[in-house]
Amino acid sequence: VHTARPYAISSSPLQREYYDLSVKRAVGGFVSGYLLDRVHVGQSLRSSGPMGTFHHNPLFHGDELVFLAGGSGAAPARSMLLNILEAGLPQRLHLIYVNSYVDDVIYAEEFRALAEAHPQFRLTEVISRPPAGYRGHSGRLTRELLQAQLGEIGNRMFYVCGPTPFNDSCLELLSELGVARRRIRVEANGAPKSPDRQVGWPEGVDLEAEVQVTVQGRGSFRTKVGEPLLNALERNGYFVENACRSGECSLCRVKLLSGPVFNPQEAHLRQSDRDFGWVYSCVAFATGDVEVMV
Repeated sequence: VHTARPYAISSSPLQREYYDLSVKRAVGGFVSGYLLDRVHVGQSLRSSGPMGTFHHNPLFHGDELVFLAGGSGAAPARSMLLNILEAGLPQRLHLIYVNSYVDDVIYAEEFRALAEAHPQFRLTEVISRPPAGYRGHSGRLTRELLQAQLGEIGNRMFYVCGPTPFNDSCLELLSELGVARRRIRVEANGAPKSPDRQVGWPEGVDLEAEVQVTVQGRGSFRTKVGEPLLNALERNGYFVENACRSGECSLCRVKLLSGPVFNPQEAHLRQSDRDFGWVYSCVAFATGDVEVMV
């Protein structure tokens, strides 16, 4: 069956011969393991063109940029930074880069070297679970740490990319610092890993529980509650058109004919979708036996 994944491009837009993609291995992942272990030199893969709105817009975003990155969320920051430096653009970029462990940091040496060589690029590294004797910034990203690093907020543009809890925390912190929501861009980052922690999750439903998914007129299969419906459909041979896999573009809509589905905060459902029973399968979780039309 065909499937697709949206990966942030980490190379500069000026690099026209290839794209750099940063692939993080997901435990039990349907695609990341294949890309990391089985793809070989000379193999052909089909790709759409770059899409989305998470990029610097020089007409509206200004020249003072701050990028809050968590883990592999540094991939689009690298692309933006390299574009600024290679094209000789006037923007100044401050990357505040948060990782759990020192061994998790990707592009560490490159970022440090670029910060040393280019005054318009500032790097702040934060390790939330540092080893003994670590001398840099440590612990969670807090309002106090952000305030100390940023000083006067001014008219800066903020970009946020990381796991969903990281993104939510950054939004809250920036709001507390008085940053207007229109000055914050957040990169969608897939289905939530812990939907059962969100408001509205049905009481007593375990992510490891099994449910039956019936595709009208085409068969049925069993899957775990904690697997997004789109992933489960693909894993069992059913293709659904998709692009963002983050609940935004709506290409992966399927009609829910019966049964309970949880739509997390990532699902940007339109009122018409709710009225007529459509769900965005990339971020929808079947919390009981369901029937869908694909």
